[in-house]
Amino acid sequence: MPRNIFLSFLGVTNYTPIRYFPAQQIGQATQPLRFVQEATLKFYCKHFTTDDKIIIFTTPTAFEKNWKDYEHFNPQTQSKSLEEGLEKRLLALQRLCKFENISIPEGKSEAEIWDIFNIAFSNINENARVIFDITHSFRSLPMLNMVLINYAKLLKNITVDGIYYGAFEAKIKNNAGEDCAPIWNLKAFSSIQDWTDNAGIFLKTGNAAPLAQQITTEPYKEIKNSLLRFSQFNLVNRGLDIYSGKEMVRLKEHLSMKIEDDDPAVSALLPILEKLKSEMQGYEKNSVYNGFGAIKWCIENGLLQQAATLMEEFITTFMMLEIGEIDIQDSSKRSVVSAALSVNNFNKFIFTKNYREWQEEYVPKIFNHKHKNELGKLANSIKNSIRNDINHAGFRENARSYQQFEASLKKRYCEIKQLIKQIKNIDLPELK
Repeated sequence: MPRNIFLSFLGVTNYTPIRYFPAQQIGQATQPLRFVQEATLKFYCKHFTTDDKIIIFTTPTAFEKNWKDYEHFNPQTQSKSLEEGLEKRLLALQRLCKFENISIPEGKSEAEIWDIFNIAFSNINENARVIFDITHSFRSLPMLNMVLINYAKLLKNITVDGIYYGAFEAKIKNNAGEDCAPIWNLKAFSSIQDWTDNAGIFLKTGNAAPLAQQITTEPYKEIKNSLLRFSQFNLVNRGLDIYSGKEMVRLKEHLSMKIEDDDPAVSALLPILEKLKSEMQGYEKNSVYNGFGAIKWCIENGLLQQAATLMEEFITTFMMLEIGEIDIQDSSKRSVVSAALSVNNFNKFIFTKNYREWQEEYVPKIFNHKHKNELGKLANSIKNSIRNDINHAGFRENARSYQQFEASLKKRYCEIKQLIKQIKNIDLPELK
């Protein structure tokens, strides 16, 4: 199975010979060539071995006129001349790797365009490193190049080593006054697509792992680490980390940094980072409202189990802070507060041996809180109708559907939003 594959499409035009050169390196220009593929192979496929492969796709017309030798009409001389086909030119290169011509339809209908796509895709091997020369590809539908590339990246796990375009129309003169055309590497557009896809995964699912994996450059190292930790906090409900807000604040700061980079792909990345920054705006250090921001995030990203757990736990945390208890990580105290919230009548509350003195001081404060019943009712409804059902995997009577959980959590988020507004005069962000 080929490790490296070179893919290119051959057109029907009688191509004008020109000197090709790697972008910004006109001193390395080739001799005049009719076929850009010769130059691309020379510059970018030197490492190919007998395990690798060159594939040229041709329509029947392109096969006749440019794969094989053909008598082309020269409008300048008004005469025909026999021109060597690409097959003979590739043989002359004496490459170690083999090359293959594969026939494709002319592309004169939508069905034929799909046939071209499927044929090209079927000739890309799993896990291959692929170089594309798209100079003459897909004729009037060049956008299918990127579709094919992204499709193969997903389904065949290919690595794109280059996407090259011989820019004949951008030709310039060298010192000798000869026409030379640059070969541009458009791989950055594939990278931008990856950034877009992975940012979309993060913003829609809360999973930052694919996005973080793509961040490899040093200026973005801290962004990578903070993104991963923020994602993990939500995915596995790390309430204390969410409460502290340390990583979210740090992420905001790093996303606000001015990073100087001449890479055009980086400039395209900046608006994506700006979008990520907007998602971090509500987070502060050591704030219970971070929890409600995380709940909103989880609901919007379909993390309903996490949202239910966080909502119940942050109602408990909110009440602890309301009664002046700042030791929010003490599990025994949390259990007492949660129990007090779930009981409607103070006389029915059962005091335990643990923290008896603490309970005698703080439990009355809970029952005297103006909005204790509303907070308790909300916490109970989350525990009884959502959290227990999810945590027991629906093995119960009247198990709810995903849509019912989602609607219920959205309703309860709006309720807690109203309560926080009444109690603290603070507006939590609206659900999208």
